[in-house]
Amino acid sequence: MFLTGLFCICKLDKNISTPIFVKPNDSEEQFTSINLVKLDSLIFNVYSEDRITVARLFTADFVERLDYLKNKFSNSFDFSIIDNLLYIRIPGIEFFEPEETFSLNHDKLLYYYNHLQLAKTLSIYINNQIKEKEF
Repeated sequence: MFLTGLFCICKLDKNISTPIFVKPNDSEEQFTSINLVKLDSLIFNVYSEDRITVARLFTADFVERLDYLKNKFSNSFDFSIIDNLLYIRIPGIEFFEPEETFSLNHDKLLYYYNHLQLAKTLSIYINNQIKEKEF
């Protein structure tokens, strides 16, 4: 499988002891070895072995913020939290291997900017949510 898009790793202020994997509801990727945690969210599937941590982290307000980001940037994303690291994937065009006829026009530059802005905003949202909770 060949993946394209933007991939980011961000260090979080707190450590989460159990890995959490978040995928869009319409994603074809499913985890079979990790429990799907049922949330009221219609936009994300959350997988983890620790339902309590997921419930404390994925409050209704937090899920609304994630939905807002998805709609604001008109792009899907998924992320994982493992220990104190946040891994973000934003599907899209290849960022690091442009075509031979690559040229930057306003639309393409805006596309890149929006991807970077989405990754930055998502990492801030998640880090702030984790800082507010005791884990």
